[in-house]
Amino acid sequence: MQAFLLFYHGTFSGINVIVNPQHLQSIEKNPYCLPFYSIKNYTFARQIGIWSMEDKTYFKQFDINISSLKIGKHNFDMQVDKTFFEKHVNEDIIDADILIKLIVTCEGNVIDMDFDMQGYLVSTCDICLEEMQIPVSKHENLVLKKVDQPRISDDEDIVYITEHDYKFNVEQYIYEYLMVTIPIRKEHSNKNDNDRCNPLMLELIHKNQEQSQEPHYDSRWDALKKLKLEE
Repeated sequence: MQAFLLFYHGTFSGINVIVNPQHLQSIEKNPYCLPFYSIKNYTFARQIGIWSMEDKTYFKQFDINISSLKIGKHNFDMQVDKTFFEKHVNEDIIDADILIKLIVTCEGNVIDMDFDMQGYLVSTCDICLEEMQIPVSKHENLVLKKVDQPRISDDEDIVYITEHDYKFNVEQYIYEYLMVTIPIRKEHSNKNDNDRCNPLMLELIHKNQEQSQEPHYDSRWDALKKLKLEE
């Protein structure tokens, strides 16, 4: 494995990055030459759109070849895991295991997409900071309508396409569908042993709360009282 010294700090493609100066000029000319031998560099490479062949194969599952669809229903199975969220950088999501069953119904100029998403997201509890699972059981519907000229839809559940659109990617839609399943406050339910907050962390939080509620004694008042008595 090639060593990669990191000691130049700068900004590349809007992302703060530390790279070896000897690679900087090459990266600016051609970002696809970026060496990503360590996990840190590999993560950065993904953030700027450099993917391995395995990753590219993974994301092809979200491409629907609508030009070859025949009239009727078509079934697609998709899997969302950690790789998905390494591209869609999101600090709330650590991992995921979600099976998506997509039923695409083609009716000429109208294509109906029915998403059934089942599984869980892995995030951190806002209370104890331990990992926790967020159950996902969600259903969404998206409609594609063929038109002569490109058009922007006022309805988020309707997308206008033209005859020149031979492929439709559902990746971003899936990401947005999953994001709304994340609660504003993430915490363990404490209903079973597999979904409980870390007891040591809870004990530490409780002690800190008790200490913060204790009255604070300010010795400066003694000096002030002493001055008043001397007067």
